[in-house]
Formats: sequence, C-alpha cells, structure tokens
Amino acid sequence: MSIIYLDRRELDIYLKITKYFYSIRIAVAAINKACCYQLLVQSFINDSTN
Repeated sequence: MSIIYLDRRELDIYLKITKYFYSIRIAVAAINKACCYQLLVQSFINDSTN
C-alpha cells in the first residue's frame, strides 16, 4: 500500500477538481430529476384529459 504525499498546492488543485466534478454530478442529477418529473406530469395530464 503506497502513501501519496501531496503538497499544499496539489491538494488545492485536487480539491477544486473534485468539487467541480461533484457539482457537475449534482447538476446532471437535478436535470434528470426535472426531466422525469416533467414526463410524469405530462403523462398525468394526458391521462386526465383522455
């Protein structure tokens, strides 16, 4: 098992990248949720109008 030593600057960059990817994942999840919700509402409206 190897221990990786990072200096302060590398750690900062790593944290920024991690935060960036994490926020992208949250955004994608939110968009997916919104799309699913929209489809649900749409099908519900279609069911009630028919």
